[in-house]
Amino acid sequence: MDSAVQSSRGHEGRFRESVPFSAFLRWLGRVSLDRKGGGPGPWSYTVCWALLCLTVISWGGQEVAATEKPVSKSSVIAAEKTYLDDWTEFRGGSMLRGHRTGKTTDHPRLRWIYDAQAAIESTAAIVDSRVYVGTGEKGLIALKLDPATKKGEVLWTFKVEFGIRSSAGVRDGRVFFGDDLGVFWAVDAKRGEQVWKFDTDTGSEIISSPTFFGDRLVFGSYDAMLYCLDRPKGELQWKFPTDGPVHCTPAVSHGYTFIAGCDEQLRTVALADGKQTTALPLGSYSAASPAVLNDRLFVGTLGNQVTCIRWHGG
Repeated sequence: MDSAVQSSRGHEGRFRESVPFSAFLRWLGRVSLDRKGGGPGPWSYTVCWALLCLTVISWGGQEVAATEKPVSKSSVIAAEKTYLDDWTEFRGGSMLRGHRTGKTTDHPRLRWIYDAQAAIESTAAIVDSRVYVGTGEKGLIALKLDPATKKGEVLWTFKVEFGIRSSAGVRDGRVFFGDDLGVFWAVDAKRGEQVWKFDTDTGSEIISSPTFFGDRLVFGSYDAMLYCLDRPKGELQWKFPTDGPVHCTPAVSHGYTFIAGCDEQLRTVALADGKQTTALPLGSYSAASPAVLNDRLFVGTLGNQVTCIRWHGG
């Protein structure tokens, strides 16, 4: 067997055996010579280059065909099921890291598209194979999440008077979110029925999403307030005034919550009593939600900066 074929087989079995490469080179040398004069003919360069290019393309295509394995539908669905664990709130957790562990497929495929017939500015929560997402005009929608199907089945819709830009959060069988009229809602996750509502009585939109801690939650509002409610009944525990709209979702860590807003301040507030402990000037408005990693806190501003601070430990 030709040495070139042996070498190719030894290289992780990438090439298929076809025409030995050394034999092709010998033939290429022969046809490069003019039959009459022994020198290269004017036609031979074009022919040889064309054949060489076709051979390289052919071998390249064989390499791809040999290395790429067909992906079965069942393997893709299995990978999706591994990855599609619960995503209960905005950025996936109270420290707003937007990070998760687990596996995902290397071959993502579109499974279905649901047309809400309304703008969607919020992000979805995923719990128990259900998707909860707010819309601009159609209220909160619950969809069945099944990677094996090719459509998003509507389970229920909860209508509100104005739009929803607050991303839903799910805890203990309830979905929590705010609306553009300044009302914060708790809805039964299975039936889509109201459990309770809290009205800020300001009419200012709530774009901030809920962040959970214990049996309570916190969220910001465009009325320049940070609110803390208890989850079972929606009763106000405390509210903290700022000097501008609170667009962000609060981050929570080690008994404190962190907010940045249109007052150009990064604030640390104690969860126990709603009292501010520190305020750091940012030098610009911020619509970003802070993220916490260990003793560091990160937030971006509309002044084209990302600020990192050590929020405790000196």
